[in-house]
Amino acid sequence: GKPEFDISIETDRDEYDPRITSKAEIEVILKIKNDGSAKAEYVQLSVDPAGMDVVEGDLTESISSLEIDETTEEYELTLKVPHLWEETDLDIVATVEGYDINGDLHKNEEIETVTIAPKVELMITKSIPEEIYMDETARVLVSIRNNGLYDVSNITVKDKIIDHMELLDDVVFNKNISLDAGETIKIFEYSMKPTKSGEFKAPATIASFKASNGKIYEYESNQPEIQVDGPVITITQSTESSTIRPSDEVKVTVKVSNKGNRDASVKAVSEIPDDVTFVRGETSLDQVIPEGKSKSYNYIIRAGNEGNFTVPAARASFIDMENYKGERVSNILQFDIINTSTQDAATDASNKADSQISDDSGDDNSIFSDDESNGGSGETNENTKVQPGFGALMVIFVLTGIYVFGIKR
Repeated sequence: GKPEFDISIETDRDEYDPRITSKAEIEVILKIKNDGSAKAEYVQLSVDPAGMDVVEGDLTESISSLEIDETTEEYELTLKVPHLWEETDLDIVATVEGYDINGDLHKNEEIETVTIAPKVELMITKSIPEEIYMDETARVLVSIRNNGLYDVSNITVKDKIIDHMELLDDVVFNKNISLDAGETIKIFEYSMKPTKSGEFKAPATIASFKASNGKIYEYESNQPEIQVDGPVITITQSTESSTIRPSDEVKVTVKVSNKGNRDASVKAVSEIPDDVTFVRGETSLDQVIPEGKSKSYNYIIRAGNEGNFTVPAARASFIDMENYKGERVSNILQFDIINTSTQDAATDASNKADSQISDDSGDDNSIFSDDESNGGSGETNENTKVQPGFGALMVIFVLTGIYVFGIKR
């Protein structure tokens, strides 16, 4: 048989923080049992403390012999918790060597891992209200603490606003500060107004500094959530085409949407331009629009002459059960009226003028009006005119032919 060593390493805790006095030392207890099938002689225990300083005890112990199933007394060792820049896992390694009766060496090893907290830690706390209404403001407070053993200088702290919020204060979101060990300061304080209802998470405030070891260490705040309640009303106008012909009918659609999380009573009104003719349809809306829903109406107008016209913005006023109210304004619509018939007629007349071989090719009537280009009689009459005297000559020619034919018979 041969000896085999069962090594026990126990520490008073798994994690140590040099910033806390009660956790500044590591208490280690070791013992060895011969778990093999033969006696061990000249047993040597060696401890590698992972670079930590020894406060009390020895890193080596000698045991003359260990019988089968025999266990040594407990060996106590006290280590000093090191000051490190970042959280680190350290391995305490215990190695036991011994010989059997034949002089052969036998060796076993055991590892105990402890976690060491950093000597400097920046703690950033961000606080905001848990819930507000659309017409209320949210006050944000950000504080930072140097929860470490040493002073820290040249700390860069950055923050940014929550999505769907408007900043109401003049705030610089990038600051450079220094903090003594244990010091706490309020670094940001500002107000925001919501532009949309719903649940939103605040972005983390970030602080960073460059340590003496050349590395940059970064810390983030918590990310609290805020619930914003209320209706969010939008109003838009749309049409199929913004380019039309004179007297065309145009359909305008007005859509009112509630993108919030509360119902609202909405009154929307459209304004008809003076330079168009209203044909039919609805120009207003007065309804309760539930959360997440939309309502729409439409109307038809007739365009006037060439040029352009504008459909002014539609307006929507709203109020909800919490007496939160407001007004929203839509986009405007711009229309261009283009007389495409006149352009086509001018092109057609130009082509006819190029192909004409009579003396009339230079006459002013070669550029036609709208009526001519739309199938009026002007062009037809011009092309079918009979020259004076031509009808009489035709009659004489026909009569002469009949007479000659009669004589031949």
